[in-house]
Amino acid sequence: MMERISKAVNWENIEALLKEYYHIGQSHEGADAYSPLMLLKCMLLQKWFHIPSDPELENQINDRISFKKFLGLSLDKPSPLRGVGPFRAGG
Repeated sequence: MMERISKAVNWENIEALLKEYYHIGQSHEGADAYSPLMLLKCMLLQKWFHIPSDPELENQINDRISFKKFLGLSLDKPSPLRGVGPFRAGG
């Protein structure tokens, strides 16, 4: 399902729109910020698969190769859930 959606949706247009309204932090300290598109995709996964909480979504992302592939995460990269809260709140 997620593979078909990824092929059907023009994610570049959505990402451009998201970047107009959600500005990624510019700090040179700490870990790199996740893209707003990846954070939106996390929220879509949570809705589509009826995942009840952010901690459970984090577990699912870390456990499922299909979720990581949909998000564009390498297998050794952890879930970006720490960034979803501020994204959901609008920045």
